[in-house]
Amino acid sequence: MLENYIEVAHTFRNRPDLWKKIEEGALSSNAAMREGTQHMLSTFKKNPKKYTPENIEHLDMKFEKGLDDICANCRYDVKFNTNRNEGLPLFEEFKSYNSETWSKIANDKGFIKQFESYLQEVDEIKDLAYVINSNKANINEVKQAFKEMFKNKKDELFEIILKNNTLKDNLLGKGLTKSEAKNVFGDLINSTDSVLYNFIKF
Repeated sequence: MLENYIEVAHTFRNRPDLWKKIEEGALSSNAAMREGTQHMLSTFKKNPKKYTPENIEHLDMKFEKGLDDICANCRYDVKFNTNRNEGLPLFEEFKSYNSETWSKIANDKGFIKQFESYLQEVDEIKDLAYVINSNKANINEVKQAFKEMFKNKKDELFEIILKNNTLKDNLLGKGLTKSEAKNVFGDLINSTDSVLYNFIKF
């Protein structure tokens, strides 16, 4: 980790606001936060052209919109600039969970609330990326875990998507009745190859 830490420190030397957040994560007393930061740092190192100080607006900050105050203390990991390069998402969330932890997300209130916060903020699913540590879990396990969460929270997630008109139109289609839109959402949930799961990145 130290090698990644030093390299990223050099890259972000002119952005103390970003570096402070990385340092806080790396030195945290919370083991999960340290692990997540290590995953983030190694990803930064592998993709130096993507993770430049110019591309990143903020790290580890609270969501700005508080639609219905879904989650007052939820945070995102990376927010890219809105004038970012084509192909970059708006938000990235780094998850370094093992298979056992992934199997529990469907009932993890904090995890669900954070995901709902992202749904409020994005215009398209491609604006969001959950960057998964492939050393700890495989893509099928993660997709199945999200599928279980989507099924358990289908009504709640659907209502949040409905309130975000741009996301609703892009994900479910325009001009649909509420019941038609809900059927489309159900079909998207049922197939882990659907666009709904495109935010899961390895």
